[in-house]
Amino acid sequence: MGVVDALSGAFGGLGDRIESVRMSMAPSVEVSPGSTLSGRETRALIEKLSRFTPADLHRTQPNLRAVVDFRARNVAQLGLHVFRPVEQGRERDRTSAAARVLANPNPAQTGYQLMYSLVADMDLYDEAFWVVLNAPGILSIRPLPVADVVERHGSEWNGTLSVDVLLDGKTVRIPAENLIHFRGYSPAYGHKGSSPIEALRDTLTEQVAAQAYRLSVWRNGGLISSYISRPSGAPGWSKEALARFKQDMREFRSGGVQSGGMPLLEDGMKIEAGALNSKEQQYVEAAQLSLATVARTYHVNPAMLGETGGVTYANMREFRKSLYGETLGPLLRMVEDHLNTRLLPMLGVEDGSYFEFNVKEKLRGSFEEEADVLSTATGSGAWMTVNEARATQNLQPVPNGDQVLQPLNMAALGATDTPDGDPAGGKAATVEAKSALVSVKAEPEETQPARIQDLIESHSRRQQAAVTAALNSKADTPWWDGDRWDRELSADLLTLSKVVTAQIGAKTAAQLGYEGDYDLQATVAFLTAVAETRAHMLNEGTRQALEAVVEGTAPEGKTPEDVFTELRESRGAMWGASIAAALAGFAAVEAGRQVHRSGRDTTKTWVVRSKNPRHTHAAMNGQTVGINEKFSNGSDWPGDSKSLPVSEVANCQCSVEITTEDPS
Repeated sequence: MGVVDALSGAFGGLGDRIESVRMSMAPSVEVSPGSTLSGRETRALIEKLSRFTPADLHRTQPNLRAVVDFRARNVAQLGLHVFRPVEQGRERDRTSAAARVLANPNPAQTGYQLMYSLVADMDLYDEAFWVVLNAPGILSIRPLPVADVVERHGSEWNGTLSVDVLLDGKTVRIPAENLIHFRGYSPAYGHKGSSPIEALRDTLTEQVAAQAYRLSVWRNGGLISSYISRPSGAPGWSKEALARFKQDMREFRSGGVQSGGMPLLEDGMKIEAGALNSKEQQYVEAAQLSLATVARTYHVNPAMLGETGGVTYANMREFRKSLYGETLGPLLRMVEDHLNTRLLPMLGVEDGSYFEFNVKEKLRGSFEEEADVLSTATGSGAWMTVNEARATQNLQPVPNGDQVLQPLNMAALGATDTPDGDPAGGKAATVEAKSALVSVKAEPEETQPARIQDLIESHSRRQQAAVTAALNSKADTPWWDGDRWDRELSADLLTLSKVVTAQIGAKTAAQLGYEGDYDLQATVAFLTAVAETRAHMLNEGTRQALEAVVEGTAPEGKTPEDVFTELRESRGAMWGASIAAALAGFAAVEAGRQVHRSGRDTTKTWVVRSKNPRHTHAAMNGQTVGINEKFSNGSDWPGDSKSLPVSEVANCQCSVEITTEDPS
């Protein structure tokens, strides 16, 4: 029988058997009823604790379990992506065997569960084993229970390490060509790692003993810390009276008929405190010290586990950064190296592809913050090319995107040529001002941003109902219908855009002294294109946020409902203000063009309204060009989504001022 057949049979019902092996009952410790731990029982307890396996301790010790589960969950929820190199950067591989096998490693586990078990095994045993089966009709990765690896053969030094593992009551040999062995550092440089459990055993033993003591106290009705005294001159008791008194006192212990009551004592008898109380014994402090010790051993900040003393929102953000840096970063690098050097060759991948954890998703700021940073990096004071910035977002390069851009107003004196004559079409042209001019600044009506936000909220509720139903459905259907959402939202935006631009356009034209009517019909085709672009931008942001939740790369605890709540609240308000400003700018420019066609020279000026604008927009503040020319960033007006990328459009509050000859 071949190794594939042997393993396929042995791994039947893998999940249940691994769970049974790992969660086997730890040795129990019996405590004599009616007493606390005696010296004999304490020694027996310590002796049995010394035989606890890492699995026993993980099952019974809350501090250890909290730390191990915390690390395992935060690694398992990361997206593990496969990338292949391309001519300009890299592209994500979603279809190869390498990408498929980690998404669906075996019938008993998901990719999340496989990675969870890997990290938990490393934390408990400092080693882990994967069996890779790659044969016709079979492509799977299965973890081995570390405790059931009974014998090792060969050597890792020459790549011949194989293991015998007990599966389903039978010993199965896993050959080197099917085995991936993850392990940590061991001073002996052997075939095994050095389990952190050994360094923690004394701490965990102390916690178990302290817990057993506290349980024994409560088992005795909480009376073990007290005793009853009699005056030295009190008359003696007969044997029968003493036995009766002892029996009466036992009734007040746990399980007695008087448990929880107060005994009636003879004259002169007192209940004395005979031991330290729980505060003096520092139960809480000892438990906190135990958690801190376990957390330090695994390089986890206790604040990430709920120890909130002195913790603020600001330093919690820094703790999250350090989690995927100093805490989990070395482990992630070790796993990536094993997968790239061992797993990929087993799968026959030789095109330079590689695995990479999507740590960036956990550390990135909001969509608007990241867009602003990339805008700065490629705009004013640029240090990245457009294509380099696109590569960070796993986007394909664009033509003419391989040069670092430098705005003209940032160039050194004399470093640019003075153009002769009129500028070519499409370039910014500064228009000489006339002596008698009238200017109108584009401003949205006070209620228009709120109307757009209401439209987005209505759209999000329809979207949430459909997406939630699809995610909860057992049918194998896509949960996102991008064409539908773009179509519905763009139609709604177009309807409202006509109303908004008609109001602002007519008002602007009148203020400029234009005697004709504002021609809305001439703008419908362009408004349609703008509505489609804006709808796709907004929906794409929602899709990316939902995909992060579905793939487990979103911040811990974030749900699809949270994504739609953000869309209705913070994102909805931002997009409402941004779209309203853009529509006002468009309507004002269109009114200026209609004035210009009547024979009057007309210009437009970029106006920054925000107190904290993008660097690229701040550099353009006050730039004036002809009404039919483009600004230096290639746009026709602020918020021009047909000409500008989303990083220049999102949350843009800039306005435009239209200036023309005074007709009077």
